[in-house]
Amino acid sequence: MRVFVAIDVSNLFKTCQLAHGGEARVDFELLYRKLSSLYENSEFTACAYTVTNPLLHKKSQNPFVVVLKAFGYQVKERFLRWEKGLVKPMRSDWDVGITIDAVHLQDTYDTFVLVSGDGDFSMLLSHLRIQHKKTVVLAFEGSAARSLYANADELVWLDKDILFRSAS
Repeated sequence: MRVFVAIDVSNLFKTCQLAHGGEARVDFELLYRKLSSLYENSEFTACAYTVTNPLLHKKSQNPFVVVLKAFGYQVKERFLRWEKGLVKPMRSDWDVGITIDAVHLQDTYDTFVLVSGDGDFSMLLSHLRIQHKKTVVLAFEGSAARSLYANADELVWLDKDILFRSAS
């Protein structure tokens, strides 16, 4: 079985905090181990879609991206965008990018795994099911859009087992 995993890092960050409190963080090494165990006998690609603040991004590589790659993720990075005169950045997300990749690459996988609770992906999941792809959603319980439930063949709830544990 060939599996493509798309991780909406921004959504995962927000929904982790909603589910487990403002200080909670996803441990991406533990998440990768969970994915590896779920798809142990499969060929899988896990792609983390990240949004980076360009003001914090040095000329050297983003340390978070370096760590994600070291764990085994493919990483796609997008920068926050500011429009002239705005104090806050415009909303930057990967919804369209993830959708395009999922459709464009659909001949390379049998199962599409979405790690996000964002209901904007409901139509993508519906399309992939019509294309005879198995669809799986990994999300934090209570923070996933109900519209995903009807369009996923399988739901896997993320829990405390993938949260970062402080060394202290």
